[in-house]
Amino acid sequence: DGIDFRVHAAIPLILPLPDSDLCVIFGNLLENAAEACARMEQGRRFVSLQSVLHTGVLTVTMDNSCNGAVHEENGRFRSSKRSDFGVGLSSIQAMASAYGGGARFTYDGSVFSSSVYLNL
Repeated sequence: DGIDFRVHAAIPLILPLPDSDLCVIFGNLLENAAEACARMEQGRRFVSLQSVLHTGVLTVTMDNSCNGAVHEENGRFRSSKRSDFGVGLSSIQAMASAYGGGARFTYDGSVFSSSVYLNL
């Protein structure tokens, strides 16, 4: 789809959490980013994903382009697939909370930013 995709992941292959928990985070982030880029009719499509494990904290950050059609209500984002709140971002937040961490999502009209951290 013409997406400029960049990844910098500096984390060990073996982590003290199941792969399925990582898939909740990375899978939802990447699915949302790919869909946001696909909806763009003009402009540069990009996804920039970074991840690092430092002093027991796994940090995942991602920026992706979007067409500005992001709808936020009371700190929650509405799904672009249905007329309700999506489950992807709330799944990421729940996973981060399960590991004593957190997640934050912001957008500025053309870039959606995600920051997730887990205490391992």
